[in-house]
Amino acid sequence: MGRHIALCLFAAACQVVSVPCEPFDSGCNPLVVSILALKAPRDPEARLILMSPATGSMELFDISARSGQPISKGTSGGPTNLFIVRTVGSLGVIQDSTSVSLVESQSGTLVLRNTVNEAGGLYHGLLDKERRLYYVTTNAAMSMFVYGIRDDRPEKIQTTALGTSFFTQIALHPDRRFIYLANTGAVELSHYSLNADGTLGSPVANMTPPVNVEALTVEPGGRFLYLLNGTTLHTLNIGSDGSLTDPGLSTANVANGSARFFYSSSGRHMYIYSDAGLVTCEITANGALLTRSVLSPPRGDNSAGAYKAFSGMEVDFSKNFFFLASVSPAGLYTGAFDPQTELPVLHGVIASTAVPAAVGYFTF
Repeated sequence: MGRHIALCLFAAACQVVSVPCEPFDSGCNPLVVSILALKAPRDPEARLILMSPATGSMELFDISARSGQPISKGTSGGPTNLFIVRTVGSLGVIQDSTSVSLVESQSGTLVLRNTVNEAGGLYHGLLDKERRLYYVTTNAAMSMFVYGIRDDRPEKIQTTALGTSFFTQIALHPDRRFIYLANTGAVELSHYSLNADGTLGSPVANMTPPVNVEALTVEPGGRFLYLLNGTTLHTLNIGSDGSLTDPGLSTANVANGSARFFYSSSGRHMYIYSDAGLVTCEITANGALLTRSVLSPPRGDNSAGAYKAFSGMEVDFSKNFFFLASVSPAGLYTGAFDPQTELPVLHGVIASTAVPAAVGYFTF
């Protein structure tokens, strides 16, 4: 006669397993326990920071990963003149034009670990979260620097001469075999192969893109490289060897000013953030973009002459929620991505003590 016996320890965080067993079977152990964790699951914790370079202030929020609701933790002093925040878990890279700093989220605040000072001319950097590498170009040295993100400091592990300046935009292929660099001072686009450790190998090729590139991104499938010029995105096809070809596709009216790109969890949608708003585009089979929605900065005072703009964007690690730093009104807009359509839905705004110019999302 068969029977099923199940035993579960740590009931709040374990799995019950049912096992058939005949009485007195040799080698049959009816007591089976599958422990998944030693503590009960709880709402994942994260915190988000808004930073104001004008006042050197930092505002910290705790974020519920279930609701996306921020709870203000207060303000403290922070770095000045920053324009980049990139995060990996509890660690973050804060960059300005002359330095790269490592910070860590802990004990309800943000702790500065170490700073590397450079001669100047650092531009927008790119963080490879899996390899914990930070890539950034510099005009002063006409080079690309690669930093390894250690637990206590950023450590420069490679300097690659680029031969000229104004290589200010960087995009990483999702398989981490190639990296692309755009020169915003000339119509020039380069791509390099990457070594197994993420450092740059030899340059593979240079090409003249269809436009002078102001920002660029590779979609998660690694099929297309998108180039932003003004308010228009141009599509380039990526071959299996990383090579680029121009199919002549473009999508207008997607950005205004400097842009940053995010992708939905499925990879079907691209979110183009700029100071003018957040545009959602569907990525079609041939790489063309289909505009699905436009989320503009709300005009809180309804004044036609008042300038309203976003100054930063971040997405939580689960890609369920997004956060927009707002210039006027000064504060933090929160929103969520619809689980079916993946379109962004704006929830509301929380006032901040100063006009923020950067935003970062940490776990702790």
